[in-house]
Amino acid sequence: DTYCQEKRSPLQDFYKEYFPKQTQVSSVKFVGISLTFVSQIPESFYLCKELRNLFPNAFFMLGGPCLHQILMSAEEKTLRKIFSYVDAVCVAEGEETLSQILPVVSQWKQTPDAASRLSLLKNIPNLLFWDEMKEKTCTSPSWIADLKESAIPDFTDLDLDRYLAP
Repeated sequence: DTYCQEKRSPLQDFYKEYFPKQTQVSSVKFVGISLTFVSQIPESFYLCKELRNLFPNAFFMLGGPCLHQILMSAEEKTLRKIFSYVDAVCVAEGEETLSQILPVVSQWKQTPDAASRLSLLKNIPNLLFWDEMKEKTCTSPSWIADLKESAIPDFTDLDLDRYLAP
C-alpha cells in the first residue's frame, strides 16, 4: 500500500504516457496480470491500482506461480487486501479459467447484487474471489489439463508489440 500511495514506481511516467494511448478506455473489459516472481509483487499491485484508475469498469484478475504460492498460506487478512486491488485470482492453471471467465465479464460488471455476481463465478475453475455476502474468500472447483488431450498451442496471432516485455 505504501509503495502505491507514495507512487514509488519507477514506471509511473511510462504508465501515464503508454496506457491511455494504447486503448480506448470504454473498450477495456478485462485486465489480467501474471505475478510470476517475488520481485514483481509491489509493481503488480501498483499496476493494478493505476489501471483500475484508467479502466474503472474492467474486471481485474491476478494469477501466476508467485501469487499461487502466496495464496496457499495467506491469512484471510492478506486475501482481503489482495481483493481490494482485483476482482478475482486464478490459482493453478489459467487456460480453462480464462476461457470461461471472459464470456461473463461484461455481465458480472453489470450485475448489481452480490449473490448474482457470486453465481456467475462460482463454477469457473481455479478461481478465488471475494464473497461480499459472507465477507470471506470463495474458491471454485479445481481443474487440471490433461496434456494428452490438449491441443498444441498456436501463437501465430499474438501481437508481441502489445506487450511491455515481449
